[in-house]
Amino acid sequence: MDEPQAPVTYVLTELSRDKRPWTLALHPDRWVFESAGVAPKTITRDKLRTWVDVETFAGFGLLNVTLETKVSLKTTPEQKAALLAWIGPPTPQDLRLALDKRFSVVSLITGALLLLVATPWFMPSWLLPPGDVDKVSFDFLLGAWGASSVLAYLGSRIVTHRALFLFDVVAQLAVAAWWAYEIAAGERSWWM
Repeated sequence: MDEPQAPVTYVLTELSRDKRPWTLALHPDRWVFESAGVAPKTITRDKLRTWVDVETFAGFGLLNVTLETKVSLKTTPEQKAALLAWIGPPTPQDLRLALDKRFSVVSLITGALLLLVATPWFMPSWLLPPGDVDKVSFDFLLGAWGASSVLAYLGSRIVTHRALFLFDVVAQLAVAAWWAYEIAAGERSWWM
């Protein structure tokens, strides 16, 4: 009879004022988080991608866990590699989850509002240049920004492909570059 495998445990430090230590036990089918004064929290493998995010921030590993609140834990490169190895490679369901997180309904609403504000009829008067109210036309920059948000949202609902993240980044960088150009040329104020 096989003995149950002992979990691999790591002690991670919370990135907060308290710098509270957390113990993470990696079982074959679940992660268990424990800390002083907090009841142990178990996250099963099927729920892991929903509640846990492993990333790099400012040169060190960062483990974001949503328990009752979001907890950020600092990891060493070895710990981060072990956590990513336990999680395994991304699956199509993971890509769908990431797309849903990035392109939520908030993206659609924000994009639609930006498109409305880009038209002179819906533009708030405090955004209009003084004395040039009659000369205001469609704001291409806000329109492009809004359209890219709406298109990214709709695209993420139609196809599940990682290129949507690239589209989003390129669109945001293009808008930022154009905005910087207009500010440098004196065609737009720095705040809008």
